[in-house]
Amino acid sequence: MDPEPAAAPRGSRIHRVTDLVVGLLLLVGAVGAAVNAGTATWDAAVLLARGESVTATVVAADHDSRLGRMDDLVVALPAPYDIRTEVATPREDLEPGDVVATVVDPDAPARAALVDDGWPWRTTVPLLLAPVLALAGLFALGLAAFGRSPGTEPKTTEPETTEPETTEPETTEPETTEPGSTEPGP
Repeated sequence: MDPEPAAAPRGSRIHRVTDLVVGLLLLVGAVGAAVNAGTATWDAAVLLARGESVTATVVAADHDSRLGRMDDLVVALPAPYDIRTEVATPREDLEPGDVVATVVDPDAPARAALVDDGWPWRTTVPLLLAPVLALAGLFALGLAAFGRSPGTEPKTTEPETTEPETTEPETTEPETTEPGSTEPGP
């Protein structure tokens, strides 16, 4: 009977834990991107459908100089809203005291955006990224659950197989004793 072939290694514990952590982080990132982009898309769609255009005054401006970041503005909305709300804009030329055209949701005045900004592409494009992150996360979780292919594992030293020893016939030489010695010589 032939012994059963050894099962392929399923991966070391460190690889499986790493794959699990990476997969979970990718899934959390996908959910975060989807929630953030979905909220921005919903706000933009609601403003597009039922928003009213009003003039507002910039009260505070937080110019963020990091690449790709939008500036945060606090604008004071006129009557009948009479509230201050925060809007994000890619425009860096606005300072406190400037008057800007703003679109406001009459049912929820805190939902506002600058008219000149158009559709908020910077916040809605991650909605396209969420499925890619989710698929990558599921792939990494699959690696954690089912292991990697044998070709990706580091080579381990296999136990050495012992070959049967072959015995060679020994030649026997006649023992000679040296004069004055009681032990046999070589």
